[in-house]
Amino acid sequence: SNIYGKSFMSHNVHVILHLADDVKHFGPLDNFSAFKFENYMQPLKAKVRSGAKPLQQIVQRYAEERILSCSTIPKSINLGPINVQTKSKNKPMTDDASEPQYTGWRTKQFAVKLNSCDNCVKMVNGDIVIVENIATSKLENDILIIGRKYDKLTNYFDSPCSSKLLHIYAASQLSHIQSWKLSDVKGKLICLPMPDCTTKIIVPLLHLQ
Repeated sequence: SNIYGKSFMSHNVHVILHLADDVKHFGPLDNFSAFKFENYMQPLKAKVRSGAKPLQQIVQRYAEERILSCSTIPKSINLGPINVQTKSKNKPMTDDASEPQYTGWRTKQFAVKLNSCDNCVKMVNGDIVIVENIATSKLENDILIIGRKYDKLTNYFDSPCSSKLLHIYAASQLSHIQSWKLSDVKGKLICLPMPDCTTKIIVPLLHLQ
């Protein structure tokens, strides 16, 4: 509790006392962490219907799932525009953008939409952008995202390390409307409001790292 604070105390905090020695012996945490197995405990429990012969039940359910997965036709995902919208005066446009406009666009890695759950992205140049419209480029055969970037990015926390090392930021001060190529989107982010209503917490999606 002296090192981590009482708010972080739990029944398995004793393990942390040995963590430094384990890292010296085995290497980085990902080399010996059992989290992925612990995280899968719930699906395994769901396969057990009674207390008798749990291992046999799990093996049987697993065999059934394999048979079903081989017999099903994989569902194809349509890449490209999720929905085309007609000319909209409510959505911002830039001088290099034109019709058609879109309410969303799906790539192989992620989908970008105009709603608040799916409209925060990181560009290859490091800009963190809130997408307000998706349109077609006048100059090239490209799709543009139109929005505002955060001009001020600071650490959300400094302990036990700088949050910027984890690509987590406290973001504020949105810029004027700009456009970027959709192909320059590096990844998708989660944008969470803070109590002051002027600052957002920016967190990357782990599976896109």
